[in-house]
Formats: sequence, structure tokens, C-alpha cells
Amino acid sequence: MKVLVIPFDYPTTDNPFKGIFVKKQVKALSEYVDISVYKLRRLPLRNPINIIKKKKCELVYDDNVLTLDCCYLNKIPKISFLKNKIYKRKLFKNFDKLKSNFGKPDIIHAHMTYPAGYEAMLIGQKYNIPFLVTEHSSDFEKMVYVNHPKKTAKVLSTASSYIAVSSMLKRKIQDAGKMDCKIIPNFVNIEKFDLKETVNKKWQYSDKFNIINISLMSEKKGIDYLLKAFKKVIDKRGKENIHLHLVGDGPKKKDYEKLSVCLGIRDSCSFHGFLKSEDVAKILNKCNALVISSKVETFGIVGIEAMAAGLPVVSTSCGGPEDYINKDNGVLVESENTKSLTSGIIKIMKNYENYDKKYIKNYVKNNYSSKVVCDIIIDNYKKIIKQKNKY
Repeated sequence: MKVLVIPFDYPTTDNPFKGIFVKKQVKALSEYVDISVYKLRRLPLRNPINIIKKKKCELVYDDNVLTLDCCYLNKIPKISFLKNKIYKRKLFKNFDKLKSNFGKPDIIHAHMTYPAGYEAMLIGQKYNIPFLVTEHSSDFEKMVYVNHPKKTAKVLSTASSYIAVSSMLKRKIQDAGKMDCKIIPNFVNIEKFDLKETVNKKWQYSDKFNIINISLMSEKKGIDYLLKAFKKVIDKRGKENIHLHLVGDGPKKKDYEKLSVCLGIRDSCSFHGFLKSEDVAKILNKCNALVISSKVETFGIVGIEAMAAGLPVVSTSCGGPEDYINKDNGVLVESENTKSLTSGIIKIMKNYENYDKKYIKNYVKNNYSSKVVCDIIIDNYKKIIKQKNKY
């Protein structure tokens, strides 16, 4: 089986974490199917540096996966019909280059409805190849109803199948008219997070109850609510008994550091900044619980990573975590509600000894390992190809 993946975002030298979930999925699938990637980087013309950066399409092997790496400049923004004609011609020309080296794909898997899903649709219609779309974006409704209603409507009506990473996204996709939508979650590398012991002394913490949050330091992650809730927890439980670890960087990091000072909890908070994935695994294995304080999450992969390390999770009801958090592995609380988040953290602390780390790890292994998720995706591919071959 030959599979072509068209991502919206994909890691680059400048931004190695952009679209990293898609790349991890591609790498995992490459163990079971013949897979290639059409990586189309869209560079806005308004930045002159993009003209210098632009290069011809290159065929490269990225993690042993044949990848067509292309750049596209938005050259004629005011003449839409001409821009679209040039855009399609380049799209097909680039695909022909990939096809001559990879062969004709049996199926195209796009990630995000627009523009990747639209590109998959155009190629699929011209070359008679079925396509499906995995939707990840929290801006799906804006994309469909405001920014690109006509093009996304075509994608929704012609895609063989849709995949949503959570129940929340599935409801939105079905509301937009695509009833054939399955939930297939993101996955984690179980072995990476299930460490038997941590040898790095850097992560040897005290006997305090260590809470961790891993996120981009941006407004939608709700870190201000977390810090205010943590202040209330300290007032009730005592600062000598609890510590908060914040992992991640972003535009609001300095603001949150200042807020922790204003709240009088700076000594009980550690801002670790960005950490490499192997260090994230180590710090998780030295903490007691993870807190997700986000306003919106289409999935919330950090929750699964924490549970792979055996940690219970306190999470706001923000979209994705509702699919995997239950009474045996964590607590759900109201989003953007300091009082509710405070209660959730205290509940986890009080009942910590009742959480079975082995059960939590096995729950992730049985539902969110790469093997489990890849099997579901490949089964979906086979059904679509079989249906197409009937006609």
C-alpha cells in the first residue's frame, strides 16, 4: 500500500516542532506501509526574506521517508483566478515529480481541511486517488464558516472519510456536514515516558507533592488561572507541602513569572522553560500529578504523556481531555474557573494514594500506543481503497 501524506505544518530547520505530531505519525506508519510526504511550505510575499529562502522543490529522505520539500510564494494576491491557476499547475507539477520517484499513491492522507485537504482533493480528482482528512485545528469552525467556506465545503463533500482527534472536533465536523467522521487519537511512545528510574540527579525532588504543567506559555493555556488556583492550594495546604513545575516557553512567560511574584508564590514555582523531550520524560517521572489548565485543547497530548508515566491528571473541560480522563486516572474541572481548578488539585492530593500507576500506564498502552493507533489508521485506509476499487 502506497500512502501520500500532505501536512499543513511539518518540522523545518527553523522550527523543528512545527507539525511534529504529523511527522511522528508518518514515522510510525512507515513501519507498516510505503509512505511519502508532500511538504508544501507556504511563504507570504510580504516578507522579502522569503524570496531569498525560496528554492526549487527537492526530493529528500527525512527519517527514511521520501519527502518532496517545496516552497510556494503567494505571488499574485489580488488576481485570484490567475493565482489559483498558477497554484494548481505547480501543485500538479510537483506531484508528478514525487509520483515519478514514489509511484502513484493508493490513498492520500491530508492533515487539516485547508489548505492540505484542498490540495489532496485537487490531486485526488485529477489522478483518481481517494483521500481522507485528519482535522486537528481548534480554528476549524472559523476555517469552514469564515475564512474559506467554498473550498472547505468541497473538501468536506468529496473526502472519502474524516478523522477527528477528539469527540469535540468530531461534533464540529459533523455539524459542518461530514457525517462519516471517526475519532482516531494522537499517540505517544510508551517506552519513552515509562521510565523505571531516573538516574539524572537534576530531577531528584523533595518529598513535597510536585505538580507539573507542560504547555506553550500563551493566553489560551490558562496559566494565570493555574497560578491563582495554586495560590489558594498553598493557603489551604501549606507551601512546605507542594511545589509547581512549569515547563515551556512562549510570549506570556515573563508575565506569568511576574504574576507568581505578585501572588507571593514565586518560591513555590519553578519555571523550567523549554525542555527536550527526554528531559520532559524525566521530570514527569519525578512529579506526582499533571495539570492542564487550557481554555481549548483539540486533544491535549501532554495528558497522555503524563499518564504514560503513571501520573493522574487534573484538566479543565477544554475539548480533548474529556475523551481520556476518567475517575480512575484524574479529575475534570471547569475551564477558566479558579475555584474549580483549586478543588481539582486538592482532590488529586487527597486521593493520590488511591490512583493505581500501573492501571494508568496500561490504560495508555491499550488505547494510545503507536501500534494501536497505526492499526486503526491502516484499517481505515484499507476500507477506503477497497470501496474505491468496487467502482
